[in-house]
Amino acid sequence: MAVDVAEYHLSVIKSPPGWEVGVYAAGALALLGITAVSLWKLWTSGSFPSPSPFPNYDYRYLEQKYGETYAEARHKIQRNAYSIFFDEKFSIPLDPTALEEKSLRFSVFGIDEDERNVSTGVVELKLSVLDLPLQPFSGWLYLQDQNKAADAVGEILLSLSYLPTAERLTVVVVKAKNLIWTNDKTTADPFVKVYLLQDGRKMSKKKTAVKRDDPNPVFNEAMIFSVPAIVLQDLSLRVTVAESSSDGRGDNVGHVIIGPAASGMGTTHWNQMLATLRRPVSMWHAVRRN
Repeated sequence: MAVDVAEYHLSVIKSPPGWEVGVYAAGALALLGITAVSLWKLWTSGSFPSPSPFPNYDYRYLEQKYGETYAEARHKIQRNAYSIFFDEKFSIPLDPTALEEKSLRFSVFGIDEDERNVSTGVVELKLSVLDLPLQPFSGWLYLQDQNKAADAVGEILLSLSYLPTAERLTVVVVKAKNLIWTNDKTTADPFVKVYLLQDGRKMSKKKTAVKRDDPNPVFNEAMIFSVPAIVLQDLSLRVTVAESSSDGRGDNVGHVIIGPAASGMGTTHWNQMLATLRRPVSMWHAVRRN
């Protein structure tokens, strides 16, 4: 397959570091095809000597649910590479009814001078938020540190859409699950606060109703913000899951950051929203304590 070098470099400049992933589903068995197109400049680490902190690169694909490996495939090792181009596809038979239950986890590893695998980053994509039977998914997935991925205290499903003609950003807080309460509480009353930030400053705040004693609350509440298109790249969202209390000073369970300066799925979700204007884009996010 011929590649226009100038066009390829232009696409890299326009898009931050990440993975472009195509997922395909067809027939009675959904065939998951994964093509990792580009990993641009894996960040360096102080744990490894310069100028080649990761002499070899290994890309690993795991399809799993709650940490239990379902299937695994690996790319070929890329030697002494900072900029990586893959043209490989993996297909795994999967019953369409299993799409709601399965996730894809993408892990990137460096191989140090002692031939040990060292985690560079990880990202997980839930198949339940994609319309795979109708169309393939293509987008950038942004890696996060493996240690940060372990800080999750629950998950939240959010939907984003932007209507440029009305300059309207809509955030739908759909639901959360597996919330872990603060201070070892056994029960709490959760609600969600959504902050619109510009350069880190709070510009607007909205919140959902309180759900009584529910670690898996369903909200389905839409929040609309007036956002001129010219400032979109300066904005971000902070979504905070909190516990309600009688004195009005509920503890924060954790939060999610979404925007161009975020990391992991926070950046992926924002960019996917901008790539599909006027259409809602739903994704699960890990709620983190810190």
